[in-house]
Amino acid sequence: MLFSNLKILYVENELSLRDVMDDILSYEVDMLYFAQDGEEAYELYLKHKPHIIISSIDMPKLNGLEFVSKVRKTDHNTKIIMLTESVDTKFLLHATELKLIKYLAIPITGNQLYEALQLALDEINRFSTTTNDILNLPDGYNWDVQYKSLKQYSQEVHLTPKESQILNLLFSNLNATISYDRLFYEVWDCSEDYNIENVKTMIKNLRKKLPKDTIKNVYGEGFKVTI
Repeated sequence: MLFSNLKILYVENELSLRDVMDDILSYEVDMLYFAQDGEEAYELYLKHKPHIIISSIDMPKLNGLEFVSKVRKTDHNTKIIMLTESVDTKFLLHATELKLIKYLAIPITGNQLYEALQLALDEINRFSTTTNDILNLPDGYNWDVQYKSLKQYSQEVHLTPKESQILNLLFSNLNATISYDRLFYEVWDCSEDYNIENVKTMIKNLRKKLPKDTIKNVYGEGFKVTI
């Protein structure tokens, strides 16, 4: 089973939808936990530390966005998929800040869910391949994942705090496109106004400290590192 080694928390207050999700996932997932509101979900999250959270938005006590925001205060690694009946600009901005793997419009199909779970699994696997490793780059460069430092021939390359955060994000998601929005909201202070040009300028300066073509443009989307 593709997802058998993963712990998945599904948060939904409607029993009929929980039953449908149980039917879809029970054959693929051994460790599947259910919560009917945000407060119960947070308790289960603290207890089981799931790899993936699937959450609806409209719930009693603590809604889905409030629950996920609470998780994200201390945890930026758990992969999160949101289920929503409507998508507006406010939701999209909030979703970007919360680093969602995917948001799916209800009703969803089994194929849509599997595709979202595969995206989450791919990112988990990408991160695990870099943890505790030294990433070797061309021209004598390497990136130390643990200490978030860049060196060339054992000499440390000076990085600003933002540059270090950007490289950590890119190297933790090898071969994956990191959007302009995600870069901004993870690296810049939340009080700063959103500005894509700030992101592009920082990447331009950072490229001067790296081997040629380490950071690649993905037209209209963002940047990625391919190794």
